Amino acid sequence: MNRPALFVCLLAAACAASAPASAFPIGIAVRGGIGNAFYSMSDLNDAIQELSRDAGVRIPDLDGGTNVKIEGRIWVFDRFAAAAMYERWWASTENESGDYTITFKAPADVISFGVVGRIFSFPQILDVNLAAYYSLAETVYGTNILTGRRLDEYKGDDGGFQLAAEAVTNFLNPVEIGIQFGWRNVTVREFENKFGESLRFDLEYGGAFFFLTAGVRL
Repeated sequence: MNRPALFVCLLAAACAASAPASAFPIGIAVRGGIGNAFYSMSDLNDAIQELSRDAGVRIPDLDGGTNVKIEGRIWVFDRFAAAAMYERWWASTENESGDYTITFKAPADVISFGVVGRIFSFPQILDVNLAAYYSLAETVYGTNILTGRRLDEYKGDDGGFQLAAEAVTNFLNPVEIGIQFGWRNVTVREFENKFGESLRFDLEYGGAFFFLTAGVRL
């Protein structure tokens, strides 16, 4: 068993073992979030810097972007939850000088499934949770370095995992406001355009991220 899967199993087992028998067994939570993430796209950034030198322009590395998400959770005994989540990871960069615009874009639509466990609770203040997710990212990589103004687009998908810690208010029931910090390892490696032409390199979304979140829990 790989480490992310082992972590998920241990987290679920620990939370289930500590759950109070008298608690109402099921709760539902829905929340949204907006934040930012750091990406480690070494293959793409090496190509961007080589192009910058050859073209005599400055193109910043693609090393981060805005993230948004919506997540649903089913809580059991108020201690652990099964979670499903949709995220949008924006990623783009373009030259800051030169006679024409050179663009690189790599946004991703991401579906995740995971478990969440409450590890500390401060009554009428906040709860502290840990979360682990398996994530499937569908990416559209586009650039105009060969096509001028039109983006040449390639699609690809692959999976990875995310780990996170969060602090969530528990005194505004049913409203929850929180902050989440985490780290992800998601890399898409194979791409194909609409003509069936393939492209292989690593688009690495691995790195730290954070979200500000708000939602309701019933």
